[in-house]
Amino acid sequence: MRRERQRVVVTGLGAFSPGGLGVEAYRRWLPARHTASDLRVPEFDAAVFIRNPRRLRTMHRSFQLATAAAVMAMEAAGMPKEAEAGGLEAMGIAPERAGLATAMADISPVTADLLRVLATVAGEMGRGPNGYAQFAEVGARELHPFRRLALLANMAAGHTSLLLNMQGPGFSFTSGAGAGMQTVTECFWTVAEGRADLMLAQSASSPEQSYNSTQQPEISGAVVLESGASAERRGATVIAEIVAGEERTPAAPAGMEPAPELMAALMRLAENGPVVALTELARAAAEAPAMIEVHK
Repeated sequence: MRRERQRVVVTGLGAFSPGGLGVEAYRRWLPARHTASDLRVPEFDAAVFIRNPRRLRTMHRSFQLATAAAVMAMEAAGMPKEAEAGGLEAMGIAPERAGLATAMADISPVTADLLRVLATVAGEMGRGPNGYAQFAEVGARELHPFRRLALLANMAAGHTSLLLNMQGPGFSFTSGAGAGMQTVTECFWTVAEGRADLMLAQSASSPEQSYNSTQQPEISGAVVLESGASAERRGATVIAEIVAGEERTPAAPAGMEPAPELMAALMRLAENGPVVALTELARAAAEAPAMIEVHK
């Protein structure tokens, strides 16, 4: 028997950009994006949002940005500050009815610590077994034992779900451009079809870990989608309602990192309430290359 479609609303937004914290800071930064010299999020301190030192040890910057945006969005949706793992229950939401979808660019293994090791043993590499033995010796001393975990794209979803105790449906997308909008689409349908009461869409990209050799801005975003019944039950502030037809929304065209086009959708949510179509968000995401162009 087909389930009745649930009403889907947005109850929280979170964002980081070179302009600062929040969607409004991102909007103010946009006009100067081509002339800005600093592409990093200013004064970003992940510990302010991720108050778990043990978890921070295994999170590289892209993961920190994605999870921090998620925490910001969840706090905007009503999660008590510093609640973290107990936050869903404090909001009146069962952990098994809350999930997330993450968009993450492919992460380059050529990290700063590996480059330092290679520079140290450069003279010996290519000279037979001794060179590789020296690489193993120096690497064991200089490379973090959790380094491999910091290079798995789906760890962003893992970090966020563990931190916030989200035990419901989970998705990870590494499809590049369009991945950010895919997170919103999957979260929408998961809530609309009654498989979750709350879903979190998140995305981040940082030039420090990207395969993309061009200089691009550091951006992350997150949006909380919730059933209308859940939001009404707990008295949440509704930012916008998302509506859709029967068709699944197509992804944005290829050619950029996932975070900018998710940010385009976030801005459309912030601008066009109280009701916005899923296809309209997809169009905003498709227009993102004109909004965020990588520096050639």
